[in-house]
Amino acid sequence: MSGYSRPPLLARNSKNILQMATTVSPTSDVILYFVALVLPPVAVFFKRGCTADFWINICLTILGWIPGVLHAWWIISRSERVM
Repeated sequence: MSGYSRPPLLARNSKNILQMATTVSPTSDVILYFVALVLPPVAVFFKRGCTADFWINICLTILGWIPGVLHAWWIISRSERVM
């Protein structure tokens, strides 16, 4: 057996957790949050392009405005800029 011992799980992931906690959305994301209030599919299109997320958001917006807005906010907060 080698003398190497793995660090505890918390110690290995603490740097990633701190980095995620201090990440701030850029100004363009803040603008997209406001666009998502009016037209959720447009905000998703600007963030992700013409992908499945865009079509899912169109369906959710047709079913109801609130599900479309919530999905758009989730997409904006979770994904990197594509376009």
